Amino acid sequence: MVERISVVFEKAKILGYNRYENSYDLQVTFKINEGVSRVCRNYVVGQAEYVLVDIVNFIKDEIKKKYESNYADDDILSGHVIINLDNLEEFEKKLVVFIRRFYDKVRTFRVDKSADGYINRLFSLKDCEEVF
Repeated sequence: MVERISVVFEKAKILGYNRYENSYDLQVTFKINEGVSRVCRNYVVGQAEYVLVDIVNFIKDEIKKKYESNYADDDILSGHVIINLDNLEEFEKKLVVFIRRFYDKVRTFRVDKSADGYINRLFSLKDCEEVF
């Protein structure tokens, strides 16, 4: 039987920033058929569009792996999963803007070499959040 899965994106959050590797941890929270799930991935500061494509594909692949293994092999349609991404356009727009704002914060942090408030500026890069 074909499984229909509804995915609704809820929020994205920056969990941490590593200034030595110029990388950050991005956590995306979403609902799968009324159950809440989270995905956390590590990215290098760079192109926001790459992050968007990668996180959406990763979520789709994880959902397919989870639901494809639940069926017997004798059913022809057992391996098919229909994934409906409900608010994908809004998610794409807001995530790209959110990541670009974070990149701007990182850029100003790396350019400013003063010691005044260094720790506060470093900690301000963590726990950035966007709700969809």
